[in-house]
Amino acid sequence: MIEWPGLEGYEVGRVYTVEAPTYIQVSKKRTEALNLNVYRNLHHHYLDKQKKNFHAEVKTRLAELPHLEQIAIHYEIFAPRNNRLDTMNVGSITDKYFSDTLVEAKKILDDNYKHIVGTSFSFGGIDRMNGHAKITIYELKKELPMRVLLDDNDIQTALENFVAEAGISGATGVEISTKDGNLKAEVLFGDGPAEDKPAPKKRGGRPRGSKNKAKVEDTADANDDTEADSTGNSDTGSDGVSEDPEKTEGSKGKANPFEEKGTPSSDSASKTEEAKVSGDPEPEVKKEEKDETPGATATKAKKSSIFDM
Repeated sequence: MIEWPGLEGYEVGRVYTVEAPTYIQVSKKRTEALNLNVYRNLHHHYLDKQKKNFHAEVKTRLAELPHLEQIAIHYEIFAPRNNRLDTMNVGSITDKYFSDTLVEAKKILDDNYKHIVGTSFSFGGIDRMNGHAKITIYELKKELPMRVLLDDNDIQTALENFVAEAGISGATGVEISTKDGNLKAEVLFGDGPAEDKPAPKKRGGRPRGSKNKAKVEDTADANDDTEADSTGNSDTGSDGVSEDPEKTEGSKGKANPFEEKGTPSSDSASKTEEAKVSGDPEPEVKKEEKDETPGATATKAKKSSIFDM
């Protein structure tokens, strides 16, 4: 950090050193010093020549100097002989020519105070027959304020520690959210709100992890129904016999193949003839006739066949 007045807030970067002459030839036989007293009395033709020769000699020494944004310059003046030297008389003209050379060589953008922030002068001593100036160039950078960057985890931890140290009763945590570019922290109490989760999709079959198996009886009943539908005998039992009582009653055994349909028996024929003689209507032939007389034995109508006479 440079301790010059007016340079607070800057830090020094790279440093460069250049040596510049303090005596310049203005003609073949004449050499003039870079001095304020000489400068105000010298003819303008010689002043122009002095400045051009200074630029040509120093410009070659600035070849390795990079382009700089802001600099501070210190001039250390060395006298060629032991006599009283006014440092600022030499330093002022040297600074004028050197600053213009920096701009001409495109090492700085301009020689105003925004780019040449600070300038200082000092006496360096006596260098016999070699009066010159040792020029030190300091690259300046704005000293940035200290910055502490915190990420989300650091902020979350800091807030949780703050809530714990504050002694807020019932606090279970801190939730951080950002809305419209503003950071918002909310202290949570108890269990947080349950998140809305979509209902699971219903799937067929027994649930996962269930040890219950499908009942065998239900499967057997379903198979029986399927077989009954396929055969068309939905009313039959396991033996294939019809369970209808009206169909099974009075028809035990197999039908007689020699029996003629519609042939009345002898008893029914005699009753029919008696009814014709007496004029009574013909009695209806029933499949079964039972004697309602007490103690009487129920008789069944005998079926007629081709063997009846």
